[in-house]
Amino acid sequence: MTSAAKQLLWSERYSIGVADIDTQHQALLDILNILNRTAEKELDTRRAKDLLWAIFEELNEYAAYHFLTEEKLLQDTLPTENATAKHIAQHRKYWVTIAEFKTRYREGDGRVVSDLVKFLNTWWIDHILGMDMQMGAELNRKGVF
Repeated sequence: MTSAAKQLLWSERYSIGVADIDTQHQALLDILNILNRTAEKELDTRRAKDLLWAIFEELNEYAAYHFLTEEKLLQDTLPTENATAKHIAQHRKYWVTIAEFKTRYREGDGRVVSDLVKFLNTWWIDHILGMDMQMGAELNRKGVF
């Protein structure tokens, strides 16, 4: 894949209409872009893989902060909505998958880096354009922008 294909540039297409969440999504895409650029480099050495893993951990920390922000907003604004439970469940499933990648990394799986980068790029874009767009529409209907 070329660098251009891995560049995740923010556009209004990703805006869910809730300013704080949109700002956080922009930051997540920025971290993913750093991860993508790092993954494109030669990663044969342990040091290079450790660098990539450090960026991945930064993404995890920001993802945790982001998920807490979304979940609090959902629970405060749409506490009885079925979509709220589904959204939170999707966040939990994300962490289960991340734990599986961490296990593969510790076990020395040679494909874990490329599989992880592919997963992260796909998951975040799908989540923003799917669940988060639905969440944004519901929040906007309740006056949250």
